[in-house]
Amino acid sequence: MTQRKKYRDLILGNVVSLDEISQEGRWPFLWLSNQIYEGKSILKVNTVDFIVAKILDSKGRIYKFSRKRGHFDVYVIGTFRKVFRPTYYVAEALADFYLEMKVLPNIIAIPKHEFMKDARRYTNRIRGGVLLYERGRGLFERGTTFSQKL
Repeated sequence: MTQRKKYRDLILGNVVSLDEISQEGRWPFLWLSNQIYEGKSILKVNTVDFIVAKILDSKGRIYKFSRKRGHFDVYVIGTFRKVFRPTYYVAEALADFYLEMKVLPNIIAIPKHEFMKDARRYTNRIRGGVLLYERGRGLFERGTTFSQKL
């Protein structure tokens, strides 16, 4: 198995597709994912390979965000060396989401080489997360689009 395939399989084997969540509370995250896939974000020209959001509770349902739980973790995984630039671009992409939803994303950038060096630790962190973006996968390859669900 090649390093690239192993890297991709490790991530995809530990996350849930946004399309698999059949719940009313998913529409803001579906909208966010589509913003990225439609190219309204600079992420497509960056070195970001995956964006995973930790938005599910232990029963697999989307958290009910409130003042107590007004944030969620977003893991940005890619082939970058320094974490500032991809974190900045993801923050830019999530700004409208924050203004609209009043839910603050906590952005955590993980370079691919660090992920592969300590794969067990990082797969535990992303396990059960929701895949918002995968580089190289088009909007229509992904399946359901935001407009189909309205």
